[in-house]
Amino acid sequence: MDLSSRTSSNSARLLLPRLSPPLAHQGLESLVGLIDECIAIVTAARLHETAELLRVARLDLVARLNGISDEELEQLASALQMTE
Repeated sequence: MDLSSRTSSNSARLLLPRLSPPLAHQGLESLVGLIDECIAIVTAARLHETAELLRVARLDLVARLNGISDEELEQLASALQMTE
């Protein structure tokens, strides 16, 4: 399932506002680790679409934790599509 063709670039960004660095790291880094564990579990259960959705959520959190803008993510996605 290719999520890029079915979701807008902003739809995954609606749930969590951009946080300042001190607030961003309070608990969110451990949440990324928890999402990694969930990805492993659903992948083992062959729930590949669910795993892909969790990867999108993980990417969103990691981007926010590192101050990466929506525009920067869009540029990265475009660059990756050009290499395919």
